[in-house]
Formats: sequence, C-alpha cells, structure tokens
Amino acid sequence: MRIQNSEFRIQNAAGWGRCAVFAVLIGVIGGCQGLEKKPAGGVATQEVTGEGVSATELRDVLADLGRAHGQKVQLAWWVSTPLRPVSPQFVKFYENMGVQQKELQTELKGWAKTHQVDLTFHYTSDVYSEGQRIMEQRQEKMVRDDDQPNFERDNLMQMHQDYEWQVSLIRALLPSVKEAGLKAYLEKSLAVHEAGSKEIVGLLRGFKFQK
Repeated sequence: MRIQNSEFRIQNAAGWGRCAVFAVLIGVIGGCQGLEKKPAGGVATQEVTGEGVSATELRDVLADLGRAHGQKVQLAWWVSTPLRPVSPQFVKFYENMGVQQKELQTELKGWAKTHQVDLTFHYTSDVYSEGQRIMEQRQEKMVRDDDQPNFERDNLMQMHQDYEWQVSLIRALLPSVKEAGLKAYLEKSLAVHEAGSKEIVGLLRGFKFQK
C-alpha cells in the first residue's frame, strides 16, 4: 500500500510543529535539516516492513524520528549552558534526555548506514507545509518572548507534544516492521518516549496557575 501524499502530510503535522521551538533555542539554520528532497535510498523495503509501507514512506518516517533525536540532543546541551539554563528541578530530565536521545540517534544512524537510507528531513511544497511554517513562526515568537518561568513551562508543553508524537508514530510503524535491527531500535525508542512523556506530565503538574 502506497500512502497518498495528502494523508502523509496530515500524519506528519504534529511532528513538524515542534521544530520552531528547537530551532529558536539551538540556532538551527534553515529550519530543521533543510528543505532539499532526497531519494528513498537503497533499503529493500519488503525485507524490512513487508508490503505495508513503501520505501519512500519508511524513509520519511525514519527521517522524522532521526531529526527529533538530534534536536533533543542539542536542546539538552543548550539548557545545560548559561545561555538558556533551567531551574534545578528540571536539570535531571534534560540530562537524561540528552543521553537517551544520543543513544537512539546513534542506533538509528547505524541502521540507516547499513541499509543505505538517507535520513535527511525535508518539507513538501504544499499548503500543509506552509501552514506548518506559519505555526512554527508563531511558536518561535512565543518562546522568544517568554521569561524564565514561562519558558520552562512552555518548553515542557512542547516537549510533551513531541514525545507523544514519537510514541504515536512508532506505534503506527511497528506492526509493519519485520527486520530485527529496526524493530529493536523502535521498541527501545518507544519505551524511552513513553516514560519521558509521563515524566514531563509530572514536571508540568508542578506549575501553578498565576492569577
């Protein structure tokens, strides 16, 4: 089954939205990892996912997962510096996130190299992508205008959205995956993001509404 472009764009909408926050925090130039379209690569799709997922769809999903790992690694570094520090109660979460996401990023890159899959992320040239760009600009403005308490809260809210998107995307892909290496990576990533999502919810509950 080859997924239609419009369906895949809608499916990716939640994942694309987080890019603006990471971009403004870590100085990613050009928005995430660029707009250049790349071929699907040399992966023999039927050996990896059977007939349920096309080579292009698999590459796009893995590129989205890889981009998210890289962004969170950079974000963890950024908030560990004097440039945009976080309060002590959030330090452990970001430290653990940086370690976990680096491990997942390394595993995915290794698998992709072995199977000749290009993980470069790209947007599409359509209304959905333009809508995402607008949303990212709005999110960027919000983060730039935040004071420290609001930054910490708003960033965690966006992180929760990101983690939930990773969980959803992996759950959607996993039933189709047959190849042992990719399946092991996805199962590990799923466990990390499910646990991380719960941890973020706990941190968010520590915030009090301001009158």
